[in-house]
Amino acid sequence: MLKKMSSYKFVLYMALHMDILEELSRVSLTFQRADIYLAEVLEVVRTTEEVLQDMLGKDGAKLQAVKRQCTDGSYRNIALTGVPTGYGEFLASRAAHMQPLITCLEERFSSFRDNEVLSAITSLNPKTWPENLKDLSCKVDDDVRVLVEHFEAVLVEHGCNPNAAMAEWLRLRKVLQHHYKPGVTWKKLWGTLFLSRQEDFPNFFHVMDIIQVLPLATAIVERGFSLMNRIKTDRRVRLNTRTLNDLMVISLEGLSEDNHISGPAVSRWYKAGKQSRRPCVEPYGPRLADANELGSDEEPSVELETENENTD
Repeated sequence: MLKKMSSYKFVLYMALHMDILEELSRVSLTFQRADIYLAEVLEVVRTTEEVLQDMLGKDGAKLQAVKRQCTDGSYRNIALTGVPTGYGEFLASRAAHMQPLITCLEERFSSFRDNEVLSAITSLNPKTWPENLKDLSCKVDDDVRVLVEHFEAVLVEHGCNPNAAMAEWLRLRKVLQHHYKPGVTWKKLWGTLFLSRQEDFPNFFHVMDIIQVLPLATAIVERGFSLMNRIKTDRRVRLNTRTLNDLMVISLEGLSEDNHISGPAVSRWYKAGKQSRRPCVEPYGPRLADANELGSDEEPSVELETENENTD
């Protein structure tokens, strides 16, 4: 094993894997975000596929750096074996090593390329638009029509007019020609328009509402289950659903520890129980000092239990 790990070919493959994992991590981290949108996902997936395809015949950044460090036949002061023939063997097997991964990635996200609706959504990504929107191809209009027709039943059910939605897009396109700035992101462009022009184009923005809420990943759901398991441990199985939900909401959306003042909440918890929090034991020592710091006017009254001694 040590002999294989000290070979030049092995070191080259480790560098190749680092390049591959760096690209795949971008896809993974994108899907783990809570604020992702479809156009961004499509762009990241497409870019990753293209970069991996380039790696079939071109060295990545990590691989280039390792090659520069191995010019003297060693890597990090460790002598390497098979240096004269290692790179040639690596090149001969690199494509066969990477092609299954690329094929798997393409099959996993094939719907992003083949699905007509998903492709139409890509046309609304401002990163794909020309600097001058007057040069925007008619394909964007056709793609908007595809979206309107696909979601027609939902639009009609919620009181929207599909024909009006298409007409509003054509008007909005003219508005964008005067206010569009090249390089603007999806979030900034459509977020600003949602706030400022939604009343002017209500039917079209209903289509955009549907696009924005399309489920893309389950990472946020998995985080919720992990949070629930951290709160409802084996020793807290008696938590009811409402209490568990409140604790999860506080954990997800509450103040940070630095900004949260817990004194009043602890004081209320201490005094509001049906039974004493420390049954049969009056606060004493450090506990008594802590209770006084909480600002309670009086300590909970606790009746000390005494054993009845049987006397002859």
